[in-house]
Amino acid sequence: MYFGKQQDQHHIERVEVPVGKIYEKESTISNSSNVYRNFKSFEKEHVLGNPSYVDTFENNFLVTHTTAVRLIAGDIDYTFNQQFQHEVYSASFRPMDGNLFVVGLETGEYQLYNANLSSVKSKVALRQHMLSPNSPVRMIRFVDASHCLAATNDRQLYQCHLIQGNVLQQFDSKHNDFIKCGIRFYQSPEEHLAKKQSELEQQLFITGSYDSTIHLWDLRTNCKKGPVAQFKHTDPVEDLCQGLFDHQFYSCGGEYLMCHDLRSGEALWKERCHQQTITSVSASIEHKRVMTTSLDSQVKIHRSSNASSLDYVHHFTMPAQVLCGGISSDERTLLVGLSSSCILRSRRSDQVVPNMKARHSELTTTNYRNMVDSMLMEQMLVIQDAIYLPRKRSYNLEMFHSFLSRFRYKEALSMAIEKYHSDPIIVISLLEELRVRNELMNALDAKQDVQLAPLLEFLITYIRDPKFSKVLIQVTKVVLQMYSPILGQSEWIDRLFVSLNKQLDEELALQRQLQSLTGMIDLLMIHSAVQPQE
Repeated sequence: MYFGKQQDQHHIERVEVPVGKIYEKESTISNSSNVYRNFKSFEKEHVLGNPSYVDTFENNFLVTHTTAVRLIAGDIDYTFNQQFQHEVYSASFRPMDGNLFVVGLETGEYQLYNANLSSVKSKVALRQHMLSPNSPVRMIRFVDASHCLAATNDRQLYQCHLIQGNVLQQFDSKHNDFIKCGIRFYQSPEEHLAKKQSELEQQLFITGSYDSTIHLWDLRTNCKKGPVAQFKHTDPVEDLCQGLFDHQFYSCGGEYLMCHDLRSGEALWKERCHQQTITSVSASIEHKRVMTTSLDSQVKIHRSSNASSLDYVHHFTMPAQVLCGGISSDERTLLVGLSSSCILRSRRSDQVVPNMKARHSELTTTNYRNMVDSMLMEQMLVIQDAIYLPRKRSYNLEMFHSFLSRFRYKEALSMAIEKYHSDPIIVISLLEELRVRNELMNALDAKQDVQLAPLLEFLITYIRDPKFSKVLIQVTKVVLQMYSPILGQSEWIDRLFVSLNKQLDEELALQRQLQSLTGMIDLLMIHSAVQPQE
């Protein structure tokens, strides 16, 4: 079996996606016009074949496309590809911590992998087991920390023990067509948000099939007797999703999205959300949002304020048919897979631009926060342009051109830290270039203590500098995830990590003090605003 990175994964371009009209005046985070319009710019990444499924854990995404699984770590903006010899139909994060993911293959077997960045580059399956040699694994999901449920094309369900590598029970799904989707069902949104617990009392699972039926299974019982409950959808079921309220879940298929209630066993409502087949549905439980994608090239956001209705909020129009999609738990990252063999991803950033033209005579309770030193702000913007703008960044990277053109990223980074430690703009520009090229992990990987120490000293020196903290915080996350397993083997490296931790603690303490000071200034400004004019 061959594993590797696709050669096309660095060809990333930005596209503008039309944003629909905003129908909601307020959001749980901020005004909707600020929230959703910041998704306007999407990163377009071409992949081999059409994306077929997206699974999410917090800000991380798993995308299956033909013979590969793409792991996208949203926190540190890193993409990694696992490539197989056979087609991949499904993939799923472990919902408790996201440290593992399991994939179902065309060969009828499943494989388990480590999703931690410190181990993901090993490309070796932790566990693999053949379920049905003649039937592909169409759907596979985690049930708890050590068990998963898989469905094959012959309509059989397998409850597997991932640690022992065996099948606990095999039973007929009672569906008349193959199983397309499935979810681990939680009785309430609070239980869903607390899913990081290693064990949960109930093991309820829902399967949806192309025969337009939905079955509820209690995996603690003998499932050979059949499902404990059955539900009906109007069309072949494409996807299932945890509901936003107690004892509810959503199903999509055809042009309709339906909400089912577990207690009554009936559908609470049915909405015709799209003009063509709905391909996926996902929910942000915390913010009461539901996202649907469809073959009509629309991605729609809905809001549910009560258990009996769903309100349309706004939509995106994509350049091709949308085959799958997902949204992060904090609603800050949105990802969709298109029929044009590409992935579109957008991050929402709620940034307030300071008004540097405010004058002292115009100082009010609403603009005094923006009264900053314009010269200092101008210096910061110039430095940030030199780091983030590709054309200006290239001037800082001329001395590394010979290394970068030959893909010798480790040598380039070592040279930068050794010779330009006192010129952080050059080092930060190189780190940003490596991040854009998706080669940051390659440059930081497999360093000896004499090579890792200068990097840690650089982080200790500049991580608190607001001009460079945005890049260095991302680098620090990668370094911690890669080298935390070897802590305790070198006193030198341990001391540097302690010093780095001390710097971060001091910065957090300072930020808390500044926040307290800001609160006191708020009170003074409010008090001065209500004083009568003399």
